Amino acid sequence: MYKVEPMSLEYAPLISEWVYSDEYSIYSFDNDKETIDELMNGQYFSCVDSENNLIGYFCFGTLAQIPTIEGNAYDDDMLDIGLGLKPELCGHGLGSLFMQTGINYSKQNLQAKKLRLSVACFNHRAIKLYEKLGFRQIAQVSHQKTNKKFILMVCTL
Repeated sequence: MYKVEPMSLEYAPLISEWVYSDEYSIYSFDNDKETIDELMNGQYFSCVDSENNLIGYFCFGTLAQIPTIEGNAYDDDMLDIGLGLKPELCGHGLGSLFMQTGINYSKQNLQAKKLRLSVACFNHRAIKLYEKLGFRQIAQVSHQKTNKKFILMVCTL
């Protein structure tokens, strides 16, 4: 089982160095002070395994939203969740347990009733996982800066 804890100065610099390959590079962070400051702002949480190995991160709230061309794509009755699995762990069957850990954390610690996430349209592997965990697609939006297409998905907890 994984556990979620407030982001630490031990993990934030490591996450800021994560680089995803190919089209997944849109999920990479910039390795700079601004990124570390964002990771430490209180909306980001690290996810570790039983031996305290860093598995990934979650963020909750407005930082999990993307800026959209459509404008008001997000309403206030849901908690937004953002996440990132450590790049070298992607594709190894850990996504379900990782995501379920974030869902459980949001229910138990943030009293979430509904979760919403934004996922790139090309990320079929993630979309399939989210649907398996009870998320459903509600809208397609375009990123304000890149014009890339994203899907908004929601789940009632």
